[in-house]
Amino acid sequence: MERESESVERTGIDRRSVLTAAAWSVPVVAAVVSTPLAAASVAGFDLFTQGLQRGDGTDFFNGDATLKYVDGFTDGFTLLNHGPQEAPAGTIVTMRYDNRIITPGDFTFSQGGPSNPRTPLSYSAPVVNGNESTVTFVIPVPVPVEEDVFGPGTIWIFTEYDLDILYPNDVLDDYRPLYWQIVTSDDDGSNNSFGSATPTTEPANDPWGLQASATFTRYTTSACEMELPTAVTVTSVGPGSTPGDVTLNLSLEAFAVTGVTLGGLTVNGVPTAATVDSTGSGTYAIALGRPLGAGDIVEASFSYTIDATAALVNNGRAQFSANSAGLGGGQDQRLTTNFVNGDNSACAL
Repeated sequence: MERESESVERTGIDRRSVLTAAAWSVPVVAAVVSTPLAAASVAGFDLFTQGLQRGDGTDFFNGDATLKYVDGFTDGFTLLNHGPQEAPAGTIVTMRYDNRIITPGDFTFSQGGPSNPRTPLSYSAPVVNGNESTVTFVIPVPVPVEEDVFGPGTIWIFTEYDLDILYPNDVLDDYRPLYWQIVTSDDDGSNNSFGSATPTTEPANDPWGLQASATFTRYTTSACEMELPTAVTVTSVGPGSTPGDVTLNLSLEAFAVTGVTLGGLTVNGVPTAATVDSTGSGTYAIALGRPLGAGDIVEASFSYTIDATAALVNNGRAQFSANSAGLGGGQDQRLTTNFVNGDNSACAL
């Protein structure tokens, strides 16, 4: 039986961890945003924000990959108060985001530190304006006077979200950075936001990437069924060439797979000579001996010799990947997925 598989993540850039917190509810945001706090300035307190030292930093590009966005993806901020008075419960905050790559998840807050118990926050349905969406939420507790980010009165706000910025979503025009805004009026509105109102960019340096996919076929042993890659495809997505020669790699069961045969290999449909070299216990490499330019497509097929009586050491799992020499040479690498894993099998070890 064959299964078509395409890799779906790179370096763990995907769903952020879901936070757990004590069961607690707040009124729906739509009913709260009409509070007088939003309508007029309340003298006596000065709310301000500082960022969290957590989140993701990654490279992605404008539509033609000539510019690189250098904004990171933090997932929240701290809310503090210069005083002199405590801010009453009901501080209103908005989060603006690019709806092509971000989907809001669980919002929570804690007081006095990130390791303290977290309480869920409700937020409004998104208000959509083209590629930009905004949600509103309310802090249901007072914000005491506190200027130390690690002080007991600091409100830590965690805005979790799904981030889908893998290829092909790693290139987009008119990117809208994450931006949080305190809506509640206070004595100084100049310190009531966190994030970038406009994206920060720098020139891109010949971006490149390899995108891998594979068809897996099940092979039976006495211990289990293994999925092994029998047909693979690697696409050089450009716009730059790979920084060095490209190699295809197989990581297989060390004892159950006793041989790998290359059925054929083509580059852009042209048969290309290559060999399968053993590089270690259960690992094999097929060197192309050349870089790949933008749009180049490599296709290869494999068959295997199996020892059906061999013990399994990796639960029957196999991986196909592709990589380029010359990493670290200064080119920008795109957020492609250059590896594919077969499914684990239920093996009797």
